[in-house]
Amino acid sequence: SVLGMNGYSLCLDDCLRAFFSSENLEGDEQYYCEKCKSKQDASKAYSLAHLPEVMCFHLKRFNKTNYSGWGLGSQKNSTLISYPLKGLDLKPYLYKPDPSLLNSDDDERNYSNDSCASTSSTLYDLFAVVRHIGGINGGHYISNCKNPVNEEWYEFDDEFIRHLPASSVPSTSSEAYLLFYAKRSSDEQISGKRDIVEKYLTPSLQQWKKRKKKNDKVYISLYWALKWNTFTNPGVVCNLDVACEHGLMQPSTAKDSSQRVLAVTKDVWEKLCSYYRPGPVLSSTAACKQCLKRKRELEQRRLHEQEKVQNDDSKKDTVWYLISTHWVTQWKNFVQNNQPKTGRGTWLGVLPPGEVSNKTLLDDEGRPRKNLKIALHYRGINKKVWDFFMETYGGGPAIIRRSLDIYEKEIQSK
Repeated sequence: SVLGMNGYSLCLDDCLRAFFSSENLEGDEQYYCEKCKSKQDASKAYSLAHLPEVMCFHLKRFNKTNYSGWGLGSQKNSTLISYPLKGLDLKPYLYKPDPSLLNSDDDERNYSNDSCASTSSTLYDLFAVVRHIGGINGGHYISNCKNPVNEEWYEFDDEFIRHLPASSVPSTSSEAYLLFYAKRSSDEQISGKRDIVEKYLTPSLQQWKKRKKKNDKVYISLYWALKWNTFTNPGVVCNLDVACEHGLMQPSTAKDSSQRVLAVTKDVWEKLCSYYRPGPVLSSTAACKQCLKRKRELEQRRLHEQEKVQNDDSKKDTVWYLISTHWVTQWKNFVQNNQPKTGRGTWLGVLPPGEVSNKTLLDDEGRPRKNLKIALHYRGINKKVWDFFMETYGGGPAIIRRSLDIYEKEIQSK
């Protein structure tokens, strides 16, 4: 559409109604029905299954009318769009199942959790806008963002930042490109948080300081606490980003526990769990000894396997045992620990691969698949290394050749 060039304007709801409207599939666009095994007239439409904490709307500002590329004939869509700063209601766009299409065992609530939940808000408030200034062949991006601490708006233009008075925050623009909305907490959710803070959190912490009982502490992930303070629904009271499978601190997080967890009293923990469901309890910031032991064992295993294979791989053999390059790469990543990741459950480093799998190299009849290439799909190792992999990881099957050509005559293993 080039409505903006003709002086027209739209509101965000106009755009949403058009996006979520039903489209008829007829003629060449008929839908192939798996049940009827034929093409049928049908209709399709988008809808929202669940409402996220943050919703981003991407306005289509660039029209590609020249199919050979973004060149002559393409143009920027400068339609004037108005959007609400507060109170955008997405309830009309939630999925509403047709009861006649549900199976007898289906519960309609399973298909519309957000629309049926009385405690869930469908209202959203704007907190950021990205604007594009310029044309199709060049331009500049500026963003307006709301500070969640002081509730003030600011404009960010490269390294330049300036405060925006509330009256200067645009709610209509021909430059708005990305709109970011945050879900608003319902009255019940706000009341629940206030109840926890006023009746439990503040008094309990004051009493705790007086009692100073060590066994009255329970620790909550600061990451979850941030979600509780920010999201309308933070989910299960979860410590998995800091705790291990044994219910203690991961060794990597125990070193800076003061920056990872928040200490609260047990009655605060129990109240939080009554609102949001309980997760694993974390009652100590001591590093888990079992996990420390496992980490050391993995380090020793990496060193042992790397030295063993390097030593055995130098020995010549009369035949080659071909092995999947994909599995070898996984094994190398493990012994070299060269792909360390950050985040939940990855402090142990790269974990050992599963059993050796050469089945990806063979078809259903056990013959090599077509177009396999050395190094890309498979590699060659000697019998000593192959036997070590079989003893350590198991798997197979063995593919034995006189040369590194997987398509030459097979040699039976002794």
